Amino acid sequence: MTEQTNFKDNRCNGETGSYGRPLMGTVILLIGNDTAVLHTLVTQLAQKGADIALVCRDFPREAARRLKQSVETVGQRFLLINEATYKRISASHLIQLVTSRLGHLDAFIDLSAQHPPQPGHEATLEN
Repeated sequence: MTEQTNFKDNRCNGETGSYGRPLMGTVILLIGNDTAVLHTLVTQLAQKGADIALVCRDFPREAARRLKQSVETVGQRFLLINEATYKRISASHLIQLVTSRLGHLDAFIDLSAQHPPQPGHEATLEN
């Protein structure tokens, strides 16, 4: 059997190896708000082998605990940087914090973009 065939057989049996974890050894910094998109992205990146550093606004303690647990369950590291720390340090200090705790930084994803309301699209309350 060739290595490619073994890989297909292992994948069909639910085994994961370096083939199933293409981000193994990668450290990703995410900045975002507490949303389902953020939770899903963090979980999927960890499942693919990435260690996660996360800065999140308005992140409930219980949600942070569950997300940390889901990342660590698949064998990856999780660093939560609270918003108060993030607001008082520069971007270079944020990178230094991540690299000092997780060794290096490979990618940065910003999901925190806020979109101001467009003219004519204001929300109104109806009685």
